[in-house]
Amino acid sequence: MRRFVLYRLVMCLLILPGLVLLVSLCKPANITSSTREILPISAKLVSSRSELNMLFDQLATAKSGTEVQQIQAKIWNVWMDSGEIEVNGWMQQGSKAVSDGEYTKAIAIFTKVTERMPEYVEGWNKRATAYYLNGDYDASLQDIFRTLSIEKRHFGALSGLASIYLANNDYKEALRVLEYMLLICPSQPGLEEQVHELYQRLKIMKV
Repeated sequence: MRRFVLYRLVMCLLILPGLVLLVSLCKPANITSSTREILPISAKLVSSRSELNMLFDQLATAKSGTEVQQIQAKIWNVWMDSGEIEVNGWMQQGSKAVSDGEYTKAIAIFTKVTERMPEYVEGWNKRATAYYLNGDYDASLQDIFRTLSIEKRHFGALSGLASIYLANNDYKEALRVLEYMLLICPSQPGLEEQVHELYQRLKIMKV
């Protein structure tokens, strides 16, 4: 009996230092430091959301094509700012690669953006555009859907989606997307004409 008690005492003395070390490694200070690294990005995206809501309200009531373009330009400015200097630099590099026709290079750059900030909507949209221009419609569709899962009002992604449906002669789906775009931006130049043309092509009477 005495040996058993001594054995338990020795085991406790051996295990206790390990437990103390484990607890010290899991102190809240370590968690707090990690949180500080993440918060600036999340805070930027949250503040952008309120600004976007205001701009989309203005877009829905815009009366002219000029006004639409001005508001959309402001929205693009918000989307292009990730809140992180390095990521913004990648976005500029990727956009330049697209402008230069270097789509494979652009895809690689935008992939770095999506891996670094998967919650950042414009990384997915820009890569979708690069895939589209590179002729990879399936990959473009996947990124478009990912974009819309983050921001369902993304008129750039919706326009790309409609273009892919039209290229595949899927006029019903293209019409559905374009009609949704009309709800977001009723005064978008040429949009209502596109919708009317699809109604005629599908021989549907617009109510």
